[in-house]
Amino acid sequence: MWPFAHSIDELAEVDLQALVTAAAREGTGLEFKREMYQRRDPGHTREMLRDIAAMANADGGVLIIGMEEDGQGTAQQLIPVSDAEAEGNRLVQLCLAHIAERIPGLRAVPVLVQDGDVIVVRIPRSYRRPHMITFEGMTDFWIRHDRQKSRMSVAEIRTAITATEDAEMKVQRFAESRIASALSRGAPLILAASPLLLEDGRISIEDERLQALLCRPPTFRPQGGVTLSHESCEIHPTLRGIAAVMAGIQELEIFRNGHVEFLLFRHDMVSKLREGSPGSILHGWAVAEYIRNFAHLITMLRGIGGIVDPYL
Repeated sequence: MWPFAHSIDELAEVDLQALVTAAAREGTGLEFKREMYQRRDPGHTREMLRDIAAMANADGGVLIIGMEEDGQGTAQQLIPVSDAEAEGNRLVQLCLAHIAERIPGLRAVPVLVQDGDVIVVRIPRSYRRPHMITFEGMTDFWIRHDRQKSRMSVAEIRTAITATEDAEMKVQRFAESRIASALSRGAPLILAASPLLLEDGRISIEDERLQALLCRPPTFRPQGGVTLSHESCEIHPTLRGIAAVMAGIQELEIFRNGHVEFLLFRHDMVSKLREGSPGSILHGWAVAEYIRNFAHLITMLRGIGGIVDPYL
C-alpha cells in the first residue's frame, strides 16, 4: 500500500518526515534502509534484488533508502544518500537485468531533504508474479512476510501463478456484468474500462484530484466537442465509488476498484434520423471524440491512483 498522500513525483521532505513523526513501522509493504546498497559488491546486489523481488511477490510496497530505523523497524530520522539520482537509476537497471519477469511500474526517485536526497523506491503490486532473481546463476523466488523475507515455497509459487490467471478471468466476468447492467438502462453509448487487478481501495473517492477530474475531464475540443461531464454536473458518492451525473443526459462513475464507466442516454448526441428512410445516421466524429476523451481520462486516473496494471 502506498503510504503517502501524494504521487511519487510529488513527494517532499514533509511526506517522509511524517513517517518519523508517526513512528511508522516496517511491514510487508514498507522497508527502511539507512544506506544505499554498495556498488561492486555481489552480496549487496543480491540482497537488493531479494528485497525488491520479495516485496513485488507479496503485495508491493515502498523501500526508502536514507531512512534510519531503531532496530525494531520504526522510522527514526532521514539520512541523505550520496548521488541519489544515479544510485536510484542503478537500482532500477539492476532489477531490469536480473529479475524476471520484469516488475511493471518499478521506480526509484530521489526526494530532496535537508543536506541532500533520499531515494524512494516504489514497487507496485505486480500482475506478473512470481518474479525470479537471475543473478550470478541464481534462480531464486523470494517473498516478504511482515519485516522478513524468505524463499517462496512451492505452494506459494503455485498460488502466485494461479492468482495471476484468476485475475484475468475475474476482470472478464466483472466487465461482462457491468456491460449487461449498462445495457439494461438503455444507454446507446457505453464506455467501460477495468484494471486487471480488481480490488477495493485502489482509488480514494476523497482524493480532491479525483473530484476535479470528474468535473473537468479531458476533452479534445473545449468548444463544440463532446464531453464526459461538465462543471455543472452533480458529484455524489455511490455504493461503488463516486459519480458525475447530468440527469437524463449522461453519467460518469469511477469505482473504488479502479473501474470506470461512462453512459450516454441521449440518442441525438450520437445519431440523427435518416430523412426519407427508416433508421438513423451515426455521428462517427462524436463517438470517436467520446472514446478519445475516455482514454485520456483513464490515463489521468492511472496517474492519480498509481495504477500500473493494464486496463481492459
